[in-house]
Amino acid sequence: MPSTLGDRVRIQAMGEAMHLAVRCKFRFDKDDAGALKPFGIRTSVGVFRPMDENYYSAACVHGGTYARMWEAWADMKPWIAPRAIAGGYGSTRGDDLGENRVAPGVGVLLPLTEADAGADAGLSQTRDAQVWWCTSIEKNEIVLCRYRFPEGRRYPFDRDGQPARRMKLSRAQWAALFPVQKKQDEQAAEAVAA
Repeated sequence: MPSTLGDRVRIQAMGEAMHLAVRCKFRFDKDDAGALKPFGIRTSVGVFRPMDENYYSAACVHGGTYARMWEAWADMKPWIAPRAIAGGYGSTRGDDLGENRVAPGVGVLLPLTEADAGADAGLSQTRDAQVWWCTSIEKNEIVLCRYRFPEGRRYPFDRDGQPARRMKLSRAQWAALFPVQKKQDEQAAEAVAA
């Protein structure tokens, strides 16, 4: 980059380049984090961190190898949900990601029981699932939040205001959330094999 560029422009350009690399699924090796770190910029007018969690969240939505590299750098196993959705700013539909990594900003569809449907009638849900949004991840803990479904809204994938419900889960609790889904997947696999 030209040395005449100001810090703001340089930081913006580096951020856009990293977003492009993640969105377009550029190839990253697990040990590339060390090579990317020197490109980080920290000035009084802005910050560029190539290993920022925002890029990891984008990689979870778009796919590619950045997520795997980030997990190796952060020494973290991925949080995988059987049904994940991506809902961007102003999104009226949740893009179904299927079985996918979960990161802040990625939604998780949890099974909806009759008890849940009655008790949480004012909260976001689809026909068959509760809509929860990941707000933070750590090595051994994930936080999911569920938001109110305001009157007049037609789409369950909005997440405005403060969360109405919050779950902080360990890895064991996370695995226990999806036993029904695992059983259904196993039955479907057996049916296909037969």
